[in-house]
Amino acid sequence: MPGCVCAVFDCSEAYIKRFSGYINKRGSLPFTLFSFFDEEALKEFLKKHSVDLLLISGDAAKVCPVRELEELSGENTKTALLSGRNSFKGDQPQINMYQPMERMIARITELLDEDGRLDEPAICVKNTVDITGIYSFGHLDRAVNFALNLAGGGSGQNRALYINLTRFSGLEEKLAEPPSASLSDLVFCFKTGSEKIRSFYLKARGRIKNTDVLLCPPDIEDLGQIEAENWPEFIYELCEISGAVHVIWDFSEGINNLAGAIRLCSRTYLICDRENDAPRRKAFISYLKQNRAQDVFERISEVDISSWNF
Repeated sequence: MPGCVCAVFDCSEAYIKRFSGYINKRGSLPFTLFSFFDEEALKEFLKKHSVDLLLISGDAAKVCPVRELEELSGENTKTALLSGRNSFKGDQPQINMYQPMERMIARITELLDEDGRLDEPAICVKNTVDITGIYSFGHLDRAVNFALNLAGGGSGQNRALYINLTRFSGLEEKLAEPPSASLSDLVFCFKTGSEKIRSFYLKARGRIKNTDVLLCPPDIEDLGQIEAENWPEFIYELCEISGAVHVIWDFSEGINNLAGAIRLCSRTYLICDRENDAPRRKAFISYLKQNRAQDVFERISEVDISSWNF
């Protein structure tokens, strides 16, 4: 049994059975789930067992106060609230209980990983989508060419999605037609839960061979609307819409939490001139150490562009 233990509490027996039934059918999850629709059964469980993450729905919180359950579970237990249309007030993280189960699993895994409870860094779509990261020390045009070569190198049956978060990349000139919507529109739809995200996606995407391309928004500050912990969910939603199984994510400029971005990727390519970029490379490694992410450097492949011919 995985070392992490989750307990979920909702008053609806039907919801709990659907929730736990889906989880139990999944293999290789980094946590074990115990589900409860009876308050007393949950309390007895919390008295006898250590729980890493406790999930409580809004209806359940009305029956049994969250504070009471937190006192029983102890300070080592993290609490998250399963919310519906109405949000809770409080400091606990919230999870939309009516979203697709894959996204709920992704969010649960992230919450467990935030405090280092998992043995291995978790990737939100690890079992379904391959995410490749691209990071460059200012060599933006070469990063774009490298990314497009990666996208074109896959099987024609495996659709790729290239998300570029870099200004002045020159990527727009490579598109046959300029998009009529932007990544900003997709961010807004995602944040508001709008179903229009699908139609906006079709307007925002460009096409290069068999690859869907999303450009950095004109106002790069729009990306700040997505908190670091929401990027996995956002990427997964775009994959659901596009049908992509391979995501190439170029975050050379457009993201603040660089260490967090790299953790989401199965591999990351660092585009650099190894000799001339030596000071920046040293600062980059120092940054990872300061953010307790030096382990991710092992998953970074350096691409030395000094020998490239253009």
